[in-house]
Amino acid sequence: MRKVIFITRSLNISCIKDNLTNTSSQLFELGITRALSKKINLQIVHLGSINIDEVMVDKCQFTSVNYRSIFGFFRLFRTISKMADSTTVKIITTGYYPIEIFTVIIASKLFGMKTFSYVYDTHYQATAKMSYVKRMLANIYFSFGFYWVKKSTALLVLNDFFVRSNTSGIHYFKTKIGVSSGSIVAKTRSQVHSTCDVKTLVFAGTINPENGANILIEFVRQNTKVKFELHFYGDGESTSAIQALAEVDDRVKYFGRVSESELQEKLQCADLLISLRDPDGSSKNYSFPSKLINFMATGVPVISNRFHGLDDSYFEYLYIVENFDASSVAKKLLSILEIGKDMKLGDAARQFVRRENSWDQIADQLIEFMK
Repeated sequence: MRKVIFITRSLNISCIKDNLTNTSSQLFELGITRALSKKINLQIVHLGSINIDEVMVDKCQFTSVNYRSIFGFFRLFRTISKMADSTTVKIITTGYYPIEIFTVIIASKLFGMKTFSYVYDTHYQATAKMSYVKRMLANIYFSFGFYWVKKSTALLVLNDFFVRSNTSGIHYFKTKIGVSSGSIVAKTRSQVHSTCDVKTLVFAGTINPENGANILIEFVRQNTKVKFELHFYGDGESTSAIQALAEVDDRVKYFGRVSESELQEKLQCADLLISLRDPDGSSKNYSFPSKLINFMATGVPVISNRFHGLDDSYFEYLYIVENFDASSVAKKLLSILEIGKDMKLGDAARQFVRRENSWDQIADQLIEFMK
């Protein structure tokens, strides 16, 4: 395999250069591309609003295509054709935007290349709040994309539930979520934690109802006399509600987006990390939050609920909430705040992801599969 072209909408140049990630997809793509770039000739093609000729960014070859115009798909096709100098070139795409995936599939057929498409998200979350007519049209539009993405050589998935239930006969590879060795903390937790009586709870990522933001808001409002600090990092549709709550309750603090290095520092100094996911949400058959693995790698105890894609092997290393609702989350949080955190649980989780979730190991498996 001579070269891999990685086509992405979310992994822009600042994300790679400055380690700024706001979503699980960005965190995932940053991890897998960095691991791949150490082992093969990797060309990242970003579909953005400007053209950027090939540059080296953090040891990755990076190109940006001005895709947001009526000529966007021509530019993408031309970019692929320039890189298609050998049948050993593979293409990895993310998502299933119809015009994009159609262009990639057609180009790959013309130039004899194999395509591998990551499907780890769904359009239903984005269209859920549209009017009925707009939602219907959007669903029809993306159904064409999903039709074409199944024409790929194989699908790359994080959660194989949707493959078992919705498709038949298509090749697929279930990959894990990785964590870089530099993110795995070598210090013991006693070296980074204060002895402050007020415990710090941290939520980081997309701040929306599907990730439990509204449940946490309800928890804060219903437990006005409980001492803790709840820190939010990131943004999303529930950001304004979090900011409003922070204005009237000094236990809640909103910090917005920060660099990955700064976020890692904040996570390691927390007492408990919160990673919730609606098990009945629109992405239930597709996703596996990268941030959960990242949280576990810090050695700080993590609270999570059960959702599709979370294998039983993870349960013993997490504080598990049985139901995705305010009462269940409150019961578990209050218990932890009263009894105190179990640092052995956090350290065991760190050792678990060290063994099972190395990006280098995942990249090796992906390369072997594509061969």
